[in-house]
Amino acid sequence: MGWTDPQGSRRYFGSLLLGYYDADGLLHFAGGVGTGFNEARLREVYKRLSPIERKTPPLTGQATDLPPRRHWTEPRLVCEVRFSEYTRDRHVRHPSFLGLREDKQARDVVLDPKAGTALPMRRWPRR
Repeated sequence: MGWTDPQGSRRYFGSLLLGYYDADGLLHFAGGVGTGFNEARLREVYKRLSPIERKTPPLTGQATDLPPRRHWTEPRLVCEVRFSEYTRDRHVRHPSFLGLREDKQARDVVLDPKAGTALPMRRWPRR
Protein backbone atom coordinates (compact mmCIF):
# COMPACT_ATOMS: atom_id res chain seq x y z
CA MET A 1 0.00 0.00 0.00
CA GLY A 2 3.01 2.27 0.44
CA TRP A 3 6.05 3.27 2.46
CA THR A 4 7.43 6.04 4.64
CA ASP A 5 10.64 7.97 4.08
CA PRO A 6 13.77 6.53 5.68
CA GLN A 7 15.29 8.27 8.68
CA GLY A 8 18.82 8.36 10.03
CA SER A 9 21.28 6.14 8.19
CA ARG A 10 18.61 3.79 6.80
CA ARG A 11 18.19 3.78 3.02
CA TYR A 12 15.24 3.18 0.68
CA PHE A 13 12.30 3.40 3.13
CA GLY A 14 11.47 3.59 6.81
CA SER A 15 8.49 1.28 7.02
CA LEU A 16 5.96 -0.37 4.76
CA LEU A 17 2.36 0.80 5.03
CA LEU A 18 0.04 -2.17 5.31
CA GLY A 19 -3.56 -2.70 4.38
CA TYR A 20 -6.29 -5.31 4.25
CA TYR A 21 -9.64 -5.65 2.55
CA ASP A 22 -12.88 -6.03 4.45
CA ALA A 23 -15.82 -8.24 3.50
CA ASP A 24 -17.21 -5.44 1.31
CA GLY A 25 -13.97 -5.10 -0.67
CA LEU A 26 -12.90 -1.82 0.96
CA LEU A 27 -9.17 -1.31 1.56
CA HIS A 28 -8.20 -0.26 5.10
CA PHE A 29 -4.96 0.92 6.70
CA ALA A 30 -3.45 -1.71 9.04
CA GLY A 31 -0.37 0.10 10.37
CA GLY A 32 3.23 -0.17 9.30
CA VAL A 33 6.14 -2.56 9.57
CA GLY A 34 9.73 -1.36 9.88
CA THR A 35 11.56 -4.38 11.28
CA GLY A 36 12.68 -7.58 9.61
CA PHE A 37 14.71 -5.88 6.88
CA ASN A 38 18.39 -5.98 6.06
CA GLU A 39 19.99 -3.73 3.43
CA ALA A 40 19.40 -6.24 0.62
CA ARG A 41 15.72 -6.68 1.51
CA LEU A 42 15.20 -2.92 1.76
CA ARG A 43 16.66 -2.48 -1.73
CA GLU A 44 14.70 -5.42 -3.18
CA VAL A 45 11.36 -4.29 -1.78
CA TYR A 46 11.95 -0.66 -2.77
CA LYS A 47 12.67 -1.76 -6.36
CA ARG A 48 9.27 -3.46 -6.38
CA LEU A 49 7.46 -0.50 -4.80
CA SER A 50 8.80 2.45 -6.77
CA PRO A 51 7.34 1.45 -10.19
CA ILE A 52 3.83 1.20 -8.73
CA GLU A 53 3.92 4.49 -6.79
CA ARG A 54 0.84 6.68 -7.08
CA LYS A 55 -0.06 10.17 -5.84
CA THR A 56 -3.28 9.38 -4.01
CA PRO A 57 -3.94 6.80 -1.28
CA PRO A 58 -5.52 3.57 -2.51
CA LEU A 59 -7.60 3.40 0.68
CA THR A 60 -11.33 3.16 0.33
CA GLY A 61 -11.80 3.16 4.09
CA GLN A 62 -11.25 6.32 6.13
CA ALA A 63 -7.95 6.52 8.04
CA THR A 64 -7.02 9.38 10.35
CA ASP A 65 -3.84 7.94 11.84
CA LEU A 66 -1.60 7.82 8.79
CA PRO A 67 2.12 8.49 9.31
CA PRO A 68 3.77 11.59 7.83
CA ARG A 69 6.18 11.48 4.86
CA ARG A 70 4.34 8.66 3.15
CA HIS A 71 4.29 7.40 -0.41
CA TRP A 72 1.39 5.42 -1.84
CA THR A 73 1.44 2.47 -4.23
CA GLU A 74 -1.08 0.51 -6.19
CA PRO A 75 -2.21 -2.34 -3.90
CA ARG A 76 -0.53 -5.12 -5.87
CA LEU A 77 2.16 -6.55 -3.60
CA VAL A 78 1.48 -8.84 -0.67
CA CYS A 79 3.91 -8.98 2.20
CA GLU A 80 3.90 -11.57 4.92
CA VAL A 81 4.15 -10.11 8.40
CA ARG A 82 4.43 -11.82 11.77
CA PHE A 83 2.57 -9.90 14.49
CA SER A 84 1.27 -10.48 17.99
CA GLU A 85 -2.34 -9.30 17.60
CA TYR A 86 -4.64 -6.70 16.11
CA THR A 87 -5.18 -3.47 18.03
CA ARG A 88 -8.64 -2.01 18.64
CA ASP A 89 -8.11 0.07 15.49
CA ARG A 90 -7.39 -3.14 13.55
CA HIS A 91 -3.70 -2.39 13.13
CA VAL A 92 -1.08 -5.08 13.52
CA ARG A 93 0.78 -4.97 16.84
CA HIS A 94 4.54 -5.71 16.95
CA PRO A 95 4.85 -6.53 13.23
CA SER A 96 7.98 -8.00 11.67
CA PHE A 97 8.45 -8.35 7.91
CA LEU A 98 8.91 -11.93 6.67
CA GLY A 99 8.88 -11.47 2.90
CA LEU A 100 6.84 -10.76 -0.20
CA ARG A 101 4.28 -13.37 -1.23
CA GLU A 102 4.18 -14.22 -4.92
CA ASP A 103 1.45 -16.84 -4.46
CA LYS A 104 -1.24 -14.40 -3.24
CA GLN A 105 -3.14 -11.53 -4.79
CA ALA A 106 -3.65 -8.30 -2.83
CA ARG A 107 -7.44 -8.81 -2.89
CA ASP A 108 -6.89 -12.07 -0.96
CA VAL A 109 -5.65 -10.15 2.09
CA VAL A 110 -8.73 -9.77 4.27
CA LEU A 111 -9.33 -9.29 7.96
CA ASP A 112 -10.69 -12.61 9.15
CA PRO A 113 -13.14 -12.03 12.01
CA LYS A 114 -12.98 -15.75 12.86
CA ALA A 115 -9.20 -15.80 13.37
CA GLY A 116 -8.09 -16.07 16.97
CA THR A 117 -6.43 -12.65 17.06
CA ALA A 118 -8.80 -10.81 14.76
CA LEU A 119 -11.35 -8.33 15.99
CA PRO A 120 -15.03 -8.55 15.14
CA MET A 121 -16.08 -6.47 12.15
CA ARG A 122 -17.58 -3.67 14.22
CA ARG A 123 -16.24 -0.45 15.67
CA TRP A 124 -14.68 -0.95 19.09
CA PRO A 125 -15.03 1.84 21.64
CA ARG A 126 -11.81 3.48 22.77
CA ARG A 127 -10.84 3.23 26.43
